[in-house]
Amino acid sequence: MDLLNLIEATKPANFEDEGYYEDTGSTIRYGCKNQVCFYRESTTEQHATGE
Repeated sequence: MDLLNLIEATKPANFEDEGYYEDTGSTIRYGCKNQVCFYRESTTEQHATGE
């Protein structure tokens, strides 16, 4: 339980990263800022329309 308590008490650090997935054409941007975490995904129009 000590580890679980430590994890729950730890505040997320500020960071941001981006990944690109060629098979889906998706760009994923995720991170945390001021202890608020986020995740955003966008798809290129080419992949979205299946062209």
